[in-house]
Amino acid sequence: MKLAVMEDPSWKRGATFNHLAKAIRGQLTNYTMADLVTVVTNEVPISTKSGMEEVEREEKGIERAIYD
Repeated sequence: MKLAVMEDPSWKRGATFNHLAKAIRGQLTNYTMADLVTVVTNEVPISTKSGMEEVEREEKGIERAIYD
């Protein structure tokens, strides 16, 4: 199963992530957690851009709440 992209609905992203998590858990008997984390990080690069955008939105909301 291919992982959903950020533009997909949240239910689809959650379902594909849960599928990946289940597959990884199934491999814990054959590999160490460190090996599996390395495989996932190499195959599924995590973008920090969307996280940063969310932090900036929250920051602006907090500033508005304080100064308004």
